[in-house]
Amino acid sequence: MTVASSIKLVVISALLYGWMSSVGCEADFASSLLVIIFVSLLSELAKMPLSMMIKQTKQTADIGQAILLSIPYWAVIVWQYSVWYYALKEVSQRAKAEVVTVMVALVLISEVAGSVFSKVGSPVEGFS
Repeated sequence: MTVASSIKLVVISALLYGWMSSVGCEADFASSLLVIIFVSLLSELAKMPLSMMIKQTKQTADIGQAILLSIPYWAVIVWQYSVWYYALKEVSQRAKAEVVTVMVALVLISEVAGSVFSKVGSPVEGFS
């Protein structure tokens, strides 16, 4: 999990720097990256106990409780990405659609990179 998170941050950093340098605001790269890292850390700390509680309620077949516990989980995710949006919007002074497109690309590409590269070195299923 630590490897995947580290890889995600490296990918987000590289893509964010590429985008910010293309729009001419690379001077604000360090502060934007710091906001993204800090907010991601806070959201992960908030989501960790919630995800464990949701997992436990699903195992005991208490779906109603799991749904109630998932509401704050999703609220944390919405908070995280809204802070990302406003930080990038203020720094770049770009259109809303462009900032949202960049955020979606950052998240999706970093998730794929984190899940793929964290499996490097693990045994391949089906081969022994």
